[in-house]
Amino acid sequence: MNAFDALKFLGELRENNQREWFAAHKAAYEEARAVFEYSVQKLLKGLSELDSELTGLEAKDCVFRIYRDVRFSHDKSPYKTHFGAYLARGGRKSARAGYYVHWEEGKSMLVGGLWCPEPEPLKIVRQSVFDNEDELIDIFENKSFSAHFQDFDRDDMLKRMPTAFLNVSCKRPEWLKLKSFVVVEGKEDAFFQQNDWEQQALQTLSAAYPLNHFLNYSLDEAAGLV
Repeated sequence: MNAFDALKFLGELRENNQREWFAAHKAAYEEARAVFEYSVQKLLKGLSELDSELTGLEAKDCVFRIYRDVRFSHDKSPYKTHFGAYLARGGRKSARAGYYVHWEEGKSMLVGGLWCPEPEPLKIVRQSVFDNEDELIDIFENKSFSAHFQDFDRDDMLKRMPTAFLNVSCKRPEWLKLKSFVVVEGKEDAFFQQNDWEQQALQTLSAAYPLNHFLNYSLDEAAGLV
């Protein structure tokens, strides 16, 4: 099985999201998951040469479980229909900026940044974005970065400016409304049929390193660690 085949399995799971079907296709699931973990391990190896925070991290520390927590959900489907892994210091439960890999038929993506931080780190990052706006703009305008990411994803943001920034002047006021600071490059299924897709994926995620460094430095500086 290859990556494209793994996507097809996930598509079949979406159409047959039941315990009985999953049990009958458990071998195919395990093979697809192994392909995903192998890819994540290769990405970790490549990224750790650029980002020392990933040194020593293993794929098993980063890959999320396929089983859904349905206790508080109206959707009682027992399984996720995607594979996901968060590559950051501390693994999948990390509160630091990192790299997210998402395989899903028709919805795959590569992501960098910090997703839904808690209130205090969110406050710290917003202040850093304001204080160091020109540095962040330079990151977005760098050709290596802008070849993959044009702006922060805006699916998760406030409708109004936070109170702390009501009377300030800045070049990118919309950045201060964000609740997540992530950049996303979507990938069509055909991407995984290319011979060099793993190298391309590594290139995309590597491009997010300056943003992750900016965000993690902001958190560490506020904690007195730098």
